Amino acid sequence: METKYSAPAVVKMLAMIEILSKNTGGFSINELARLTGASVNSVYRICMEMEKKNYLVKDPKTGYYCLGSAFYFIGKAAEKRMDLRNNAVQIMQRLKEITGETVHLTVLRGDKMILLEQVETDNYIKIHVNIGASLYPHGSAFGKCLLVYAGEEYLSEYAKNSLIPLTASTITDARILAEEFKTIQSEGVAYDNEEYMEGVMCCGSPVFGLEGKCVAALGVIFPKYRADKKIIQEFAVCVKEAAKELSNRMGDLRYDGKSF
Repeated sequence: METKYSAPAVVKMLAMIEILSKNTGGFSINELARLTGASVNSVYRICMEMEKKNYLVKDPKTGYYCLGSAFYFIGKAAEKRMDLRNNAVQIMQRLKEITGETVHLTVLRGDKMILLEQVETDNYIKIHVNIGASLYPHGSAFGKCLLVYAGEEYLSEYAKNSLIPLTASTITDARILAEEFKTIQSEGVAYDNEEYMEGVMCCGSPVFGLEGKCVAALGVIFPKYRADKKIIQEFAVCVKEAAKELSNRMGDLRYDGKSF
């Protein structure tokens, strides 16, 4: 049912753009009309206007319409807007203020986790990690989030070569880690209970981008003495919400913060 302020022509145009974006071979006006449920006349008028401004291009042999060069420049502008670090900083600052703890943004590069950005706590005692540091992902809440979505081939290779003990609490059994990954997928949050460094804990969530691809992990890192079970659960809620917001900014429209 259309709302009071709906714009039918715009709705039809957007539906056409989505369809055209999925097939580089293009479509005829009749096909676009059939696929969108619009009349042939309305599709024809929309195509004429979009062609004038280079949003569509018509193949002179087949008469099929494809997306034009104007969308390339719009896409480049959107790509710039969705720069991971730039989009994350404000969200990370807010998460730091809410939790009072240091916030990390990490990405997976090769077999290591890289600290891409850090917003440090105002507390006198803090865990500082140099931006750009290369770390083992399996010992970190952030790294576990990244590994979950790295693919079976990657995980198999990683399990054979990189599951080294970092502390007495590090999970080095691939089967146990796989079970934890199932929990991370269902709950949307991961934990590090002194698995990378004694006395240090983390809580993180995955960040998704276009086509639901995991592009980063976001969360808080803090000394164990400063957080009990209740506080960590509160951190988890805040971290998931922050990851949801960043995911939306990065173009992941399907992410609802509850399931992955």
